[in-house]
Amino acid sequence: VTTLNGVCTIMKKSADVTVTANNLGKVYGEDDPELTAVVTGLVGDDTLDYTLSRAEGENVGEYAITVTLGNNPNYDAAALNGTFTITKKDATITANDISKVYGTNDPELTATVDGTVGKDKLNYTLERAEGENVGEYEITVNPGENPNYDVTVTNAKLTIEKADIKPVVTLEGWTYGDEANKPSVTGNIGHGDVAYAYAKKGSDEFSSDVPTDAGDYTVKAVIAETANYNGGEATADFTIAKADITPTVTLDGWTYGDEAN
Repeated sequence: VTTLNGVCTIMKKSADVTVTANNLGKVYGEDDPELTAVVTGLVGDDTLDYTLSRAEGENVGEYAITVTLGNNPNYDAAALNGTFTITKKDATITANDISKVYGTNDPELTATVDGTVGKDKLNYTLERAEGENVGEYEITVNPGENPNYDVTVTNAKLTIEKADIKPVVTLEGWTYGDEANKPSVTGNIGHGDVAYAYAKKGSDEFSSDVPTDAGDYTVKAVIAETANYNGGEATADFTIAKADITPTVTLDGWTYGDEAN
């Protein structure tokens, strides 16, 4: 009997042997999660030699997760890549409420930004509704292009407050008792009506009655409140002097020593 030996060839297993990268993602600005994959088709406790990597980039978008197979002498594995998705981060722009006094320049429009990463700055503009009279005007946040952020905005108010009236009463050119020529009032009185009152100097009891007796007095100008101005008042002091009496003595018809006359 002559025996002829043969060869048993063990070929690499390929059927159903796959390395499938898991699709992963993160929110912009966060750290990457660990890259993982699912391996199928192995025998027993075997493991495959492979590495995972993703395309570089930190902005919002999709990046390939690549499976790179190593030395696997018993397997002919199929590598299935995955996708890494970076999604937008939530951020807020909140306009700050501000105010000014009627007639003054607008303060700078400002806003508070929350939710940005590192030194990132959001693209936005601020504008306010037109108007210069006393009242409230909306400050609007207009977000620009911010590809890495999902921006929420909150508008605010610019409040224009009434200006204080700072009047001054002057008596120059005014003759006491001349009702047609009142004491003059200067200052930012707007369009407020002016009413006059009088009191003895040092007294708080003012009246619209013009004094007639000699003495020291105070005249007060009271300016009415208007749409854009608070009411105001100012005072000035003046004196009504005593009149001089100039008598005349005549001796006509008088006999010296006549005590009865």
